Amino acid sequence: MSQIRNATTLTLVVIVLCAGVLSSGCGQKGPLYIPETPASEESEDSDS
Repeated sequence: MSQIRNATTLTLVVIVLCAGVLSSGCGQKGPLYIPETPASEESEDSDS
């Protein structure tokens, strides 16, 4: 009986840990794209 309980507990722990790892990657944490810069700013920087 204790082997079944240990296996069940281990399975539950693994499921909870996997769910935590998978859910930690959800959501946008910052800019995940390269923002477009206007061409006028680039030409002003190169002239000075």
